Parts: sequence; structure tokens; C-alpha cells
Amino acid sequence: MQSNFYVGLSAQISLQRRLETIANNVANASTAGFRAEEVKFESVLSRVNPDPVSYASAGKPYLSRKSGEIVRTDNLFDVALHQLGYAGTWYINKGHESGRLPRGAHLSVTPVQTFPTADGWIYVMCMTDKFWLAMLGVIGEPELAEDPRFKTQKLRAENRAELSAALDVAFRRQPTAHWLEALTGVLPISPVLTVREAFENPFVQEIDMVRPVPHPQDPALKLLGNPIKFDGQRLSQQPCRTLEG
Repeated sequence: MQSNFYVGLSAQISLQRRLETIANNVANASTAGFRAEEVKFESVLSRVNPDPVSYASAGKPYLSRKSGEIVRTDNLFDVALHQLGYAGTWYINKGHESGRLPRGAHLSVTPVQTFPTADGWIYVMCMTDKFWLAMLGVIGEPELAEDPRFKTQKLRAENRAELSAALDVAFRRQPTAHWLEALTGVLPISPVLTVREAFENPFVQEIDMVRPVPHPQDPALKLLGNPIKFDGQRLSQQPCRTLEG
């Protein structure tokens, strides 16, 4: 009788584990990059009693490797329109028409844009007041924090041109490498590279983004790697057939 109780209990525990896993998968159905989990159950044979009794294990979770069915949507326009993001939201709600800003600047947060250095350009993302004060300390311009034109995020956006001119002077004092070292870890920052500089960066090779794809007419052909990865591996690539004619 006692064995029957534990057999039934093990089944209930297994069922609860399965329901919890399903609930987690449903809750994260729209989470970017989420991979569903499944649970593997096994029968456990107990020989403690004179008659062997089989129990259900509590289950071991594992990532699902199943691929969903590929569905053609023909919604390229939908995707492009959705990428307008908050600029689109502003327009459909308030009729605010955003325009392109100089130096790739953010539409509302300032300073988030490119700045000239002594030997090139950098892109600085000063998204919060915390970043703003920290950046001023590093570049040696703490007095800008007290400038009435730049006291708040809203004022900095309204006086973007004046702020850019003041920060240009500071950033031009040192080369790009100096600012990368000084500001990395303080706020998001990156160098602005030419095409040559970007592809000669060792990091591009380390992440396997330039791949050999031999072609019958060019055995040394290289292509950009696919940015999509499955299980840590980039999608394979193969050359198209040669044109006959």
C-alpha cells in the first residue's frame, strides 16, 4: 500500500515539473533568443521491497533542439516600418516628424553621437545623468555640469550644437586610443573605423565573420559570415552555381 502511494506521488511530482516547464516556455514565447526547455523522465526501479516497484523520476530539463516550421510571411515592409521604433510612435501619436541629425546623433538623448579626436573619431553614448557626470570628470570638463544650458537631459538636447562644440574641444586634445582606454567601463564608447580598419581588426577573425567559400571561378573567394548562430555555430555557406551562357 505504501509503495502505491509513493508511485502515485512520483507521478504527481513529474506532472508538476512538466507543467512548470510548459508555463515557463509559454511565458517566454516572445522573449528574443529564448530556447524552449523540455523535460526527460525516466522510470526508476526500486528493489527495496520483495516485489520490484517502478517510480517516475523527477525529470531532467534540457534545451529543445526542435526547429519550428519555416513560414513565408512576405512582410518585409512591415519589418522595415517597425524599425522606426520610437520615432514612428512619436509620429502616429503626436504627429512629431523626426529628421536625421548630424553626426548620427540620438533623436532625444544628448550627447549620443560622434566626436572628433586628435587622430580620428569616436562614438560616445552618454545615455544617463550618471554617465554625463562621469564623462565630464574623465575628459577634464567638470564645469560643464554647472552650465545652465546643460543642467538637464532636456536642456542638453535643446542646446545640442553648443554642447557639441564644447565637447569637440575636449575630445580633440587626445587621440582615439587614449579616450577608448579612459572611457571604457565609464560609458559605452567605440572608435569610428574605416572599412579597411574594420576588416583588419583581429576581432573580426576571432568571431569568424570572414569565411572562405571557394567558388569554381575563384577558389580564394571570401564572404561575410552569417550573423545568425545556432548552438554557437554560424550557418554554413556555399557558393552559387556558375553562370552558363
